[in-house]
Amino acid sequence: MRCLNRLAISAALTFAVLLPARAFAQDIPQRPQGMSDAQIQAAIQQRGLGDQLRQRIQQSGLTSDQVRARLRAAGYSDNLIDAYLTPGTPGQAAPTPSAEMLRAAAALGLADFTVSDTLRALRDSIQLTRADSFLLDTLDLVIGRDSIPTRRDSLGVLRVDSARVRMLAERLRQPRVFGLDVFRHATTQFNVATSGPVDPSYQLGPGDELLLILTGDVEQVHQLAVTREGYIVIPQVGQIEVANLTLGQLRQVLQQRLGRVYSGVRSNNPTTHFDITVTRLRVNQIYVTGDVARPGAYAVSAIGTVLNALYQAGGPTDRGSFRQLRIMRGGQQTATLDLYDYLLGGGAGDATRLQSGDVIFVPPHGPRVTIEGRVLRPAIYELKEGQTLKDLIAMAGGLQPDAYTGRVTIERILPPGERQGTGRDRQVLDVPLDSLFSRSGAPVPLAAEDRVRVLAISQPLRNRVVVRGNVWQPGEVALTPGMRLSGAIAAAGGLRTDTYLDRAHILRLMPDSTRRMIGVDLRGVALPDSGSGRRLGPAAGQPARDPELQEFDELIIYSRTEFRPSRQIAVYGSVQHPGVYTFRDSMTLRDAVILAGGLRDEAFLEQAEVSRVPQVIGGDTLALVLQVPLDSSYVLDPTAYLLRGVGQRTPSPVLQPFDNVFIRRLPNYTLQRNVIVSGEVRFPGRYTITHTNERITDLLTRAGGLTEAGYLRGSQFFRAQNRAGRVGIDFEHIVHDPAYRDNLILLAGDSIFVPEYQPVVQVEGAVNSPVAVSFVPGHSADYYVDRAGGFSHNAEKNKTYIVQQNGTVDRRSNRVDPGARVVVPDRPLDAQRTNWPQIVTTTGTLLASLLSIIVLSKQL
Repeated sequence: MRCLNRLAISAALTFAVLLPARAFAQDIPQRPQGMSDAQIQAAIQQRGLGDQLRQRIQQSGLTSDQVRARLRAAGYSDNLIDAYLTPGTPGQAAPTPSAEMLRAAAALGLADFTVSDTLRALRDSIQLTRADSFLLDTLDLVIGRDSIPTRRDSLGVLRVDSARVRMLAERLRQPRVFGLDVFRHATTQFNVATSGPVDPSYQLGPGDELLLILTGDVEQVHQLAVTREGYIVIPQVGQIEVANLTLGQLRQVLQQRLGRVYSGVRSNNPTTHFDITVTRLRVNQIYVTGDVARPGAYAVSAIGTVLNALYQAGGPTDRGSFRQLRIMRGGQQTATLDLYDYLLGGGAGDATRLQSGDVIFVPPHGPRVTIEGRVLRPAIYELKEGQTLKDLIAMAGGLQPDAYTGRVTIERILPPGERQGTGRDRQVLDVPLDSLFSRSGAPVPLAAEDRVRVLAISQPLRNRVVVRGNVWQPGEVALTPGMRLSGAIAAAGGLRTDTYLDRAHILRLMPDSTRRMIGVDLRGVALPDSGSGRRLGPAAGQPARDPELQEFDELIIYSRTEFRPSRQIAVYGSVQHPGVYTFRDSMTLRDAVILAGGLRDEAFLEQAEVSRVPQVIGGDTLALVLQVPLDSSYVLDPTAYLLRGVGQRTPSPVLQPFDNVFIRRLPNYTLQRNVIVSGEVRFPGRYTITHTNERITDLLTRAGGLTEAGYLRGSQFFRAQNRAGRVGIDFEHIVHDPAYRDNLILLAGDSIFVPEYQPVVQVEGAVNSPVAVSFVPGHSADYYVDRAGGFSHNAEKNKTYIVQQNGTVDRRSNRVDPGARVVVPDRPLDAQRTNWPQIVTTTGTLLASLLSIIVLSKQL
């Protein structure tokens, strides 16, 4: 789950699921709840977001006109998302929606992306390593509850923070309060349907708008608003009280009042027809209080129910009750709602229409019980009075197929009156599930904070034997009555062709849980050989030995190749891939070279060396060495850089196990060796050494000699091999006498730098004023030290040395050349001169103080 990389991975990016907004009764566009601006911007960066939005619109079943009407009613431009209303061109991705489009789609409930969509987007945007790939199995537990933790690696690649995902997944696997997540996830399931007809039971009130349509003898349309006093006014008909009337009751009233004005409105054979409908619903102010996530006042459509208001308030908290919600009206309790009717049975919950000023109160929860283990829906459930263990298991979805029905354990906290001191506050009860679900079984009451654990059946499989080893289909085999060894082998596909027939083993489980080994000679068992087609059986005159198998037996069949020792050869030297390789029968030297990737360019083709284990091991001879001739046929690639002459093809010797093959390297084989000349020479650059004894002076000659500004005495020589660094060379001496010892033979990587003439000397170290001093010919190091303020108090005068510009180090008495450095080292701290005057002064002060104290003591 890794994968379940990298995917990773140091700034952190919050990857969240798009959360839909609730549809407010007010026609005011608002940002979807739960989506911050940062989350919207992160969502826009997802791949394929436009295609997901188009798919949501297609799956919603809404027509283009309905989508535009809803956008207009929510305060958005009706053509804002027209680009996603029609199916796209195959192979062409939809454009990425803007932040405003996402807000509009969320307001319509069209941005409710599921966990699978988010996982798909996560795979596109985060690289998972092989170690992290398994984490995809747990990401669905994290999405919707916590943001997915990520990190960036040293390359800036986003990866899953596997440690945090494991921690979050483990926490989310713990039992949770049942129903709590329903109100925590943004969804449209509780949004009020604002379109479609209003049912006849809808109760009218101030703020509603009605539409009266007359057809037939009279063709009229009247837009009627219910006033604050609760009546409507119909032209030519007058004022009609409609407050607290249902829509069905209003139709009956209109039948009478319209019939007084229009003669065609009658019950029998009417010639004038009318219809009354609600075009705009009023908004009620509902108060949600108690243990809810966001208590307060909420605007809920007049056709909204308790569930609509409760969802807007975020639902009950983990301390709130799901079973005893109270609806208060005018200070009196009018109804009680049990949310489990909706969560467990799929009912619509309390269908009582809310009125403006109603209060929904969520009290603290009642007794809660935890059920875990082998049930379909482990969680923490709230119980009503009288509910038992059987009811709890039913609420948890029932038992899983592998649930153990022998007993279920209940961990219970004892009531205060039954506790017997410290450490005896809890007890464990065992209840048989078999009797619990029988008709005669007595109900098992539960207490608050009980923890019910439904166990799983035991893991060991019964009625089977296991066949391992050299058969065609190893694994578990069903044990039939009277099954013998031959039957188990036949059920496992038969023996392979290289089976070791002299011995097989049966591991039999004994009553004390140990295993006994039973040896069997397969030559004495009559069974088919699946590889050769012949039947194996006992020798002539010998009885067949085909033991009967028992439950839990393990049969082990061996292969002859398992007992064969591992044999290798080694190929070293001038080959592409030197190393150890598995020996095969009839392997030749040429085969070994092929396994090693062929010869390198520097391989010596005249002779190779093969060292072999002697026939008698343990004597004085440790190995036999064979000199084997090679030829150009061992060069496997005819386009090799260094072409070899084609000679007579020599036979390739057959190798033996544990041979070591060594391919020699051509003597003095080398490619071009380069050196560098830079600075004040006529032709600076990179030069190739032409012969093995080429020296420094030869290189200076090839570079055209020094320019007029070049300073030969200060020239510097550097050697890269063995990290030698700068080497002090007397260039003036070797130019006048090439046989001088400083005229070194050049090696690959050497470099020469010829500086400009620098008429200054640098003085540094333990001097009073380190400075560069103008060069004056003929003066020693003391002259330049004096010009730098002289030696400091901690200077090691006798160890002053000179570093000439060419890298040589001279003593203080030698001459100083232009561009040199005069270095005065510091005296070590433990060797600095003792300050005797200061010691004498301090000692005298202490003695005088002591004498004064003695005199005063005698006077007293």
